[in-house]
Amino acid sequence: IATVSRRYQRELEKIVSSSTEVTCIPCIADSKLFYFDMTARQLLRTRMNLCDRFVIVYVGKFSGLYLDKEAFHLMARLSDLDQSLYFIILTPNTEDEINRLALENRLSTSDYCSLAVKHTQVKDFLSAADLGLGFHRPTLRSTGFSPIKYAEYWACGLPIVSPSGVGSDDALIHEHGLGLVTDILDELAPEHVISYIETLRRQPPSRVTICKAGQYVRNPNLLIDETNLAIQKFL
Repeated sequence: IATVSRRYQRELEKIVSSSTEVTCIPCIADSKLFYFDMTARQLLRTRMNLCDRFVIVYVGKFSGLYLDKEAFHLMARLSDLDQSLYFIILTPNTEDEINRLALENRLSTSDYCSLAVKHTQVKDFLSAADLGLGFHRPTLRSTGFSPIKYAEYWACGLPIVSPSGVGSDDALIHEHGLGLVTDILDELAPEHVISYIETLRRQPPSRVTICKAGQYVRNPNLLIDETNLAIQKFL
């Protein structure tokens, strides 16, 4: 059995027969496509007039496995608490959907943009941002996730805010200083995130350090070996 989450791997090992091997192969980012680009950061922030804003990025869908109303409620509350924040939303959801969710939660159009960009352009926006968001909906299945967007954020040296209970990432984020884990559905979540943002402002993390830590927790070379080993087991 192969899974992408070490936490789920441990859960499976408790219930399968002792003769069944369970392998974990976490999702990783392509380092040729995802890396910190200072030139892209400066160009994008200047072009979008964001030089004096703290930029938060989200990459992904809304609804289904992902929070929608709750995600925009959080962003609106964060914007109320800190008016220097700006949200870049890279999503396949339509602009009308995003604008409706923003309007319903009173997130001002001056504090966000919604874009659909090519996969090869995502790293430019991650480089331009100061913090990444994860919006997986907490469920009993969440322990089996290994969000590839986290690997992409970290590959660009970007710390993240993650909902608690997503795959193995809670422990990894805490242990390696890769971001903040919080209960996004809790009413106190906005205050927790703002406090973390203030910490980032006082002590900006090294993009190189985060990138290296992200590579360590989802090591591409190690995973290649693990993948080959897993394939051999299935043959």
